[in-house]
Amino acid sequence: MAELTNNTIASTYTMLLKTTAVVDGTLRYIEDGAGTDTTLKIANDAISIDATDKFYLDAGGDTYIHEVSTDKMDFVVGDQTILELKEAGGGASDSMSIQALNKFYLDGGGTTYIQESADGVMSFICDGRTMLTLTQGASGTGEVCINEGSNDDVDFRVESNAEDEALLVDADNNKLYINKGNASFETHIHSTNGSAAVISVTANGVIINDGHDASNDFRVEGDTNTHLLFCDAGSDEVGIGTSTPDYLLDVESTEATSSVARFNNLSDGASADILILKNAHATHPTNANTYVAFNDAGGTIDSLRGDGSGGVEETWTDSSDARIKENVNDLIGGLDKINALRPVSFNYTEDYIDGKVTKYTANDRWKDIKAGFIAQEFEAQLPVNVRSCIETVSEDITYDDTPKVAGDEIEVKKIDIKNNQVFQAYLVKAIQELSAKVDALESA
Repeated sequence: MAELTNNTIASTYTMLLKTTAVVDGTLRYIEDGAGTDTTLKIANDAISIDATDKFYLDAGGDTYIHEVSTDKMDFVVGDQTILELKEAGGGASDSMSIQALNKFYLDGGGTTYIQESADGVMSFICDGRTMLTLTQGASGTGEVCINEGSNDDVDFRVESNAEDEALLVDADNNKLYINKGNASFETHIHSTNGSAAVISVTANGVIINDGHDASNDFRVEGDTNTHLLFCDAGSDEVGIGTSTPDYLLDVESTEATSSVARFNNLSDGASADILILKNAHATHPTNANTYVAFNDAGGTIDSLRGDGSGGVEETWTDSSDARIKENVNDLIGGLDKINALRPVSFNYTEDYIDGKVTKYTANDRWKDIKAGFIAQEFEAQLPVNVRSCIETVSEDITYDDTPKVAGDEIEVKKIDIKNNQVFQAYLVKAIQELSAKVDALESA
């Protein structure tokens, strides 16, 4: 609306009186005072000007409203088009636009406005802070950014019917909440596998694969392991380090120098347990009920299993039934074998106790004076009871008069009398032979 000031009102009314006419009940202002072309019309509470003419707001300067064409109107300030209204048949084709980089104020020119801050970037500013930014890149990719200025007091919140904070980004505390305040609100994440939720968060807890879909596996990756944890929904099996578990819990590892698993009870209580293996067999477990199996690439090398009588047997318990033996002969030379053995007392070397020769550092009982045999001497009489083990040295040492560096392998001989009855048999035979000699002397 233009305002007639005290300085212009007299001349304006004089002009109107000289150049106006009433045509069909409408007061018309004739531009040249002689023709019939109407520049300004006043009638029926409406003021209009001819099409394509300009309605100046600064006495003919550079601020005006202009109907550019029958479907387009411009609002010009300082000879710059600030606002453009365009009618293109209605609906989505109609448009209202402002000049690029100008601001569309919502608070009378204060700090709340909408602005195309750069080419392809639309910003929504509230109280001087950028709340929302819409960006369309030249390559066709777009971005929606909330709280572009990283303000610590601009949160993002989504409400539902029953939850005021169904989704909340807490800018001050750098936290993302889903269902922050209402336990009755449920969170469901779906996939393309069926209609049931892949992840559900309810009052009952967090449920993965809530719909029991065989295609919804669950996988956790590590730095180098793509299947650090893997739940195979189709086979109902869990793998650690494997994508193809074959058991309810299948653990695989390629560790060359460390253990695959550890069970560590941190309690120092007198009754603290570490591992319990339970079989729900109704009666005594048989040797078909394996508790622990020791396998290598060739198969089972040992096992702990039921014995059918309420106990546990292992493969180092030699079967001794006469019905499974043949070529049975009396043992001879027992006293000679036993007399050839040299019982000794000894201490382990510092390198052995410190773990430089074996994988483990010795405990206190290894440091005590020990009694036993020398493996090389024992092997000369009872070779079946001596094993050669390969150990890896952890530090530079001298072993068997030969310098060794960390990582070298060495042979360590060990006496093993639990794996068969040979030593016990010769020991018993020696006692029998000695007893026979005593009986002979007593009878002489």
